[in-house]
Amino acid sequence: MTRAAAARPPAPVSAPASAAGIDRWAPAALVLLALALRLYGIQAGLPQVYEEAYPFKMAWPMWGWGPGRGLDLNPHWFRYPGLTLDLQFLGQGALYLFLRATGAVHSTVDFRILQQVDKTPFYLVGRSITAVLGALTVLPVYALARRVAGTGAAIAAALLVALSPALVAKSQVIEVDVPLTLFVAWGLLAAVDLASGLTRRRAIVMGIVTGLAATAKYPGMVLAASGLLGVVLGARAAQGPRAREAKRARRIAWPAAAGTSALAFLATAFATSPYLFLDSRSALADLAVEREHMRLGHFGSDLGSTWLTYVRDWFTATAGWPLALASLAGLVVFLGMRRRAWAMVLGAFVVAYAALVSSFAMKADRYLLPLIPAACVFAAALVAELCARARTRWAMAGATAVLALPALLALPSHVASLRPDTRTLARTWFEANVPAGAFVACEQYGPPLPSPLELQAVDRDLMPVLEQRGYRPTVYAVISVPLFQVDPGRSSAFYDPALYRVADAFVVTSAVRDRYRAEPARFAAQLALYDSLASSWPVWQRFPANGGPGPEIVVYRNPSQSTVFAQRRPTPGDPPMLRPGTATGGEAYFYYNVGLNYELFGFAGSAFAAYVQGIRSSASDPASATACAERAAGVLVRAGRNADAAALLDHAASEAPRPADAARLRALRDQVPAAR
Repeated sequence: MTRAAAARPPAPVSAPASAAGIDRWAPAALVLLALALRLYGIQAGLPQVYEEAYPFKMAWPMWGWGPGRGLDLNPHWFRYPGLTLDLQFLGQGALYLFLRATGAVHSTVDFRILQQVDKTPFYLVGRSITAVLGALTVLPVYALARRVAGTGAAIAAALLVALSPALVAKSQVIEVDVPLTLFVAWGLLAAVDLASGLTRRRAIVMGIVTGLAATAKYPGMVLAASGLLGVVLGARAAQGPRAREAKRARRIAWPAAAGTSALAFLATAFATSPYLFLDSRSALADLAVEREHMRLGHFGSDLGSTWLTYVRDWFTATAGWPLALASLAGLVVFLGMRRRAWAMVLGAFVVAYAALVSSFAMKADRYLLPLIPAACVFAAALVAELCARARTRWAMAGATAVLALPALLALPSHVASLRPDTRTLARTWFEANVPAGAFVACEQYGPPLPSPLELQAVDRDLMPVLEQRGYRPTVYAVISVPLFQVDPGRSSAFYDPALYRVADAFVVTSAVRDRYRAEPARFAAQLALYDSLASSWPVWQRFPANGGPGPEIVVYRNPSQSTVFAQRRPTPGDPPMLRPGTATGGEAYFYYNVGLNYELFGFAGSAFAAYVQGIRSSASDPASATACAERAAGVLVRAGRNADAAALLDHAASEAPRPADAARLRALRDQVPAAR
C-alpha cells in the first residue's frame, strides 16, 4: 500500500437501517445525559464563588450599570480573550429581561440591588452557560468517532465525554476550559473533513472554529496545527486516484484553502474579541502578565517536572487509567503504525497542545481537558476494531463499560464534594461569633468577610436604597495580607508580627501557608510569624479541608485585645506601618486598605496617616497611591481644612508617574472649595 493510500481516510460506508436509526436518537440522548449530570448540583456553594467566575465578573461592568456610566463593550481586561466574556455578558442581559418580564425586578436599580445582595441567580445563569457548552461537546465527539470508526465507537466516545468527572466538574463553574474543549472537538472534526478533500466550505468552517477556540482561551490557537495538516492531507487526496471526483466536488487548491481558512479565522477572532485588535496596547500588557504567570507558575508553587505532573494527572484525575491506556494504544496503532489521516490530524493537536502546556511552570489539571475528546476517539476506535474481531454482540458494550468505570466510580465522590466551601463556613462562623468591627488580618484564600474595602466598591447611588431595604452586613476591619505571583518572597515585609498588634484575629490558610512551608529557607519570615501565632495566639476556630472545596482555615485570636477594634476609644492603636526597606509594589494598596478600615470606624486621624504613607509609594503602585490621595483629601475636607486638601492633591498630582492619575487628581483639586 502506498503512503498516500495509507493516509487517505476510509471511504464512507452506507449505514445499515438500524445504525441510521440509532444516529437519530443517540446523540440527543447522550447530550441530555451530559446536561443532566452537569446541571445536578450546579447551585453548590452559591452565592459565594471563589476560583471561578472571572468571565462573569469582567463582563458585569461592560453593561455600564449606574449613574454617569454607559455601555462599554471593551472589557479592559485581556487575561482571557473575549468570547467567554461576551457569552456571560449576553447571559446577564437575558437574565435582566427574564426577571423584568416575570416582575421579579422593575428597573435596572432593582437588578443591581439583587446582584449586590444575592448573586445566586446571576451565577446560576453563568454556570448554566458553561454546562450547556460542556454537554454540547458530545455532538462533535460523536460525529468524529462515527466518521472514523462507526456508530458503536461514536456512542462509546460520546458516552465517555458525557460521564467524564473532570468535564462534569468544570462544566459546573464559570470558566474557559470547557468552552475551549467544545471548540477543540468541533475543530478536530472540521480538520478531518479537510483531510478528506479541500472545499471552500470546509476551509471556512475550519477557520471559524479555530477562531472560536482561540477566543475562548488563547491556547486554542494550537488547533491551527490540525487545520494545517488537514490542508496538506486534503491536497494529497486531491492528487490521488480520486482527483477526477475531487474536481466534480468543486474542491479547491491548497493555497486557496489555507488562505480562506486564515481569513475566516481572523474574521472570527475580530468578531468575538474585537478589542484584542482595537485596544492592542492594553491587550499586550495583559498578555505579558499572563505569560509571566505561566512562566513562573501559581504563586511560585509549581515545583517539579511539568511532564511528570501531567502524566500522573492524566492517568488519575483527568482521564482515568483505562481511558488513558486505551487512548495511548489507539494513538500508537492508528498514528504510529497505520498512519491513518484522521489519526494524524488528531495527533497533531495532541502533541502540539501537550507540548505547549508542558512548557508552562504553571500546572493545573484543567489544562488537560481539551485532550479528552481526542483521547475518547482514539480509545473508542481501537476498542471498536478489537470488538469487531471478537464478533460478540455485547463486546463493545462491555469494553465501553470498562473504559467508563473510573468515571462511574468517581461520580459519587464528585456529588459528595458539592458541599459548602471552607471559606463559606468560616464566614458564617465569623458572623455568628465575632463582633462587628473586629480587626481581622487575613491571608489570601480566606473567608470573604464584608469590609470597608468591599463597601467602597458598592455604587454610591445604591447604598441609600440598600439601607432602606434592610441591607445591614456585619462589617469587619479586614486587612488582606499581600501575596505576590512574581517573587513571592516579597511578601516577607507583610509578615512582621508588629503589623498586627491591633488585630483581633489572624486568619491563616493552608493554600498560602503550605506553599511557604515547602521552602523554609526562602520564606523564613513567613514561617516565623506562623510560629509566633502558634505559640502566643490561641486557636479560635479551625476549618479542616477534609477533601472538600476550599483550603484549611485556622483562625487565631489575639490575647492582647479584649475590646474589638471599632470599640476602642479614643484610639484603637497606631495603624500598621511597614518597616523601611526595598519597595515590594504592595505598599500603597496595603496602606489604602488600612486607611479605609480606620476611616470607616471613625478614626480619621489614623486613617489620614495611613493614606499619606500610601501616597509616598506612587512609583510602585500609582493606582493605589492615587486612591490614597483622594481619600486623604476627603479626610481633610471633612475636617474643614480645604486649603490643606488642595495642597495635598497638587503635590500628589506633581508626583504621580502616570499622566491620567495626575489629571484625575488635578480635577479633584479643582472641586475643593478653598482652591477656587
